[in-house]
Amino acid sequence: MTDTSSTVRSLRRVFRESIVARDLAEPLASFDDTAALDALREFMLDRPLSALLKREPTH
Repeated sequence: MTDTSSTVRSLRRVFRESIVARDLAEPLASFDDTAALDALREFMLDRPLSALLKREPTH
């Protein structure tokens, strides 16, 4: 059986000290529900984004 405790500690230290959420996530573009779908499509085609958000009104 291999002792992995030092490896686990090392990995925890790397994540704790080096990586934050903004390093892993891409910005999320969001639009009001009144935005035209054609405009959203053009926006997506012009940028290297994999997702966008179309906000629905809340009551």
